[in-house]
Amino acid sequence: MLDEQVQVTWVNYSTAQRYSGLSHVTLWRRVKRGEIKAARVGRSVRIHLPSLRAFMEERASEEAIGQQKDGPPQTSGPLDAEKEINGIGAKERIPE
Repeated sequence: MLDEQVQVTWVNYSTAQRYSGLSHVTLWRRVKRGEIKAARVGRSVRIHLPSLRAFMEERASEEAIGQQKDGPPQTSGPLDAEKEINGIGAKERIPE
């Protein structure tokens, strides 16, 4: 058997909430507007993590432009939770 690390690409709403710090309703609205990519699989919805990451990075860049040069950063980076998210299901075994 191979021991390979699997990159998580699609996550559920609760994982997306932990990653971004946004509420379920806010995520749902952004998905509905097409700002964040998502897919329905049966009754489940999966959020596209790279799309969420890009959305958060874009918002962080917009805030950085709007803040004063001497002012403290307005937000802590949402990417701090990435290690935790990639740890979920990261050591799934791939059958031979």
